[in-house]
Amino acid sequence: MQKKTILFSLVIILTLLILYLFSTGQKRLEEFTAQTLKEVALGKNGKGYFVNFQEFSIEWTNSRIEATGISIIPHVNQEKDNWVNGTVDTLSIEFSNLYLGALSKNITIEDFRIIHPNFQYFWKESPINQIKKKPNPIPKFDALRARLSKIGIHSISVLNTEINGYLVTNEYRHLHIFHTTQSFVIEGLKFNLDTLDHQSKVVDLDRFFFSSGPTFMKGYKDLYHYQFDTLLISNRRDFFKLGGVKLIPQYSDDVFFEIVGQQTDRFMAEIKILEGHGLAEKELFNQDRFHLEKIIIDSLEANIYRDKNYEEDTSAIKPLPHDILKQLDFQLAIDSIVLTNSQLTYQEKSKGAEQPGILPITHINGTISDINNEKENVVQVDLACKLSGKGNTNLHIDILLGEKEPYFMKAKGHLDPFPLTILNSFTHHNMGVLFQKGYVNSIDFDAQLNDSIGRGNLDFFYQDLKIKVTGKNDNKSSVVESIAGFAANNIVHRQNLENRKPRHAPLYYERVGYKSFVHYLVHTIMSGAQTSVLGIYGQLPDEEKKAYKRNQKAKKKKKS
Repeated sequence: MQKKTILFSLVIILTLLILYLFSTGQKRLEEFTAQTLKEVALGKNGKGYFVNFQEFSIEWTNSRIEATGISIIPHVNQEKDNWVNGTVDTLSIEFSNLYLGALSKNITIEDFRIIHPNFQYFWKESPINQIKKKPNPIPKFDALRARLSKIGIHSISVLNTEINGYLVTNEYRHLHIFHTTQSFVIEGLKFNLDTLDHQSKVVDLDRFFFSSGPTFMKGYKDLYHYQFDTLLISNRRDFFKLGGVKLIPQYSDDVFFEIVGQQTDRFMAEIKILEGHGLAEKELFNQDRFHLEKIIIDSLEANIYRDKNYEEDTSAIKPLPHDILKQLDFQLAIDSIVLTNSQLTYQEKSKGAEQPGILPITHINGTISDINNEKENVVQVDLACKLSGKGNTNLHIDILLGEKEPYFMKAKGHLDPFPLTILNSFTHHNMGVLFQKGYVNSIDFDAQLNDSIGRGNLDFFYQDLKIKVTGKNDNKSSVVESIAGFAANNIVHRQNLENRKPRHAPLYYERVGYKSFVHYLVHTIMSGAQTSVLGIYGQLPDEEKKAYKRNQKAKKKKKS
């Protein structure tokens, strides 16, 4: 009887001990979880954010944590330049074994799910003369890093996220300048929180999918407004798809240039679809290399406008294409960029003109191949387009990234026949020149550009050329303009066909460092037009002009 009593007492004591250890262990694990969540939100110094829950439960037997009605509020007594308010409908985390994971500091999360997070991001306007790095208002994970060495996550789902950004001005106005809705899913994610080896693979995953709905971004006092309709990103071969992209100035033309205060290009652009294909999965989180097989840009409509009534900024140095690629601090490799169904409208308002000249370039299709700054290769550009919807144009460009050649670019182009009158929308308002008659039979050119000088050759064949010199703001000619027009029509060669002279013109143009690469290329090509029309060689330096004329005379004597 005494032995049974002792045995029964031992069973009772052991049971109580197990219950005590269980409750104590559960309490400590709950304290661990609560303290970790608190430090993630607030930081170890008690600064940052308060996190409140309507309901919070930990199911240790099921290895599950769930919270609903979550609100995130910044500390009211802490002065901040940036802060976040937020709510989350539901947070659900399922673990493989929460006990062992917490004790061993090696947690595996089976499923991490957030439903409808809604955040408002605020930041204060800084004085213009104050340069200050803005702190990141997103909570840091130092507490997790200190307690856990490894985390494996089988799946993460963040659904129906809404984010709004507000700038708080010095007058305490809240300007709504950013909005987006997003969702993403990650499966098979593994990463090391305490790794110090930057060469090792810190992040690995099986599937990544991100989607974003209508999004807009307005920079306060910035010149442009950006927006898009849809964005899809995946670690599959169809890496990303961006739809309904728009780049829009936030001000009218007059206000835009008054703000800038100098000559510049004002851009407007819309892209129907922008797609990227063929990203290697191992490079998804590689910060040192980015490689895509193909980027497709469909239905780009761009407008470039320059007002020449303002002074130019001669202190700026515009980079050239090969310099831009070489200066990147990561390896960029894009096998091809394909442009389809696109058009560009260039507008230029010259000094004294009331309206800008307009030159539309339509039906643009082309390919840029082998973009790679890792090796000394040749980037090839092939473009086909129409000048003002009529003149078929083909352009081939080689950009040489090696150091062996004396130039960085070779260009070759051809223009099919078109009437010169289609250029009046540009030449009339810019130059006060109207083409009354004239037909281009063909234009062929080749050019080579180095960092300072563009050279080449131009063959410009035309017929029945007749021009009228007017003012920039009307179609009428004054007496002086009529005399100028008469002189011009008697100086120019009205015919410039294959068996007439002059037909061939050298190209020569000295690069203006503070102007764009496009300006450099176009003016190099156009530098021979004056010689083709007037029969002079004014574009060449004096010594080269004399030598060229001597060579032309020598060739003429040989033929005679």
